[in-house]
Amino acid sequence: MLRVQVDRSDVIETVNTHLKALIDDIDAVGQHPLQEAAITFLKECTAAFDSYTSVPDPDSLHKSVILSALDLLQRWENWLASATFQHIASRVFHEFLLRFSKGMVKSYRIWRLDSLK
Repeated sequence: MLRVQVDRSDVIETVNTHLKALIDDIDAVGQHPLQEAAITFLKECTAAFDSYTSVPDPDSLHKSVILSALDLLQRWENWLASATFQHIASRVFHEFLLRFSKGMVKSYRIWRLDSLK
C-alpha cells in the first residue's frame, strides 16, 4: 500500500480556508432560516479548527464539531416542522437528508467514543 505523509496542520488550514470562503458565499446569497443554521454550523467549525491549530486538542475539536452538527440538525428539524413546500417531493427530500445527516453524526459520535477506549 502506498502511504503519503501529509502535514495535518496544512490540511486543517486548507479546510478552514475553504469553510470561511463558503461562509462568505452563503452570506452573499441571502438569509433563510436553514442558511442561518448552516452558517452558524460552519462558523462554529471554523472556530473549532482555529482553536485546534493554536492548541492541538483532538477531544475539544471533535466535541465542538459534534455539538455544532447536533445544533444544525435541531434547527433543521424545527424549520422543517413549520416549512411549507409547493411539492411533497421537496419535503421528502429534506426529511431524507435530515435522517441521513442524523445517521452520519450518530456514526461519528459512536466512532469517537470507540476511539477513546
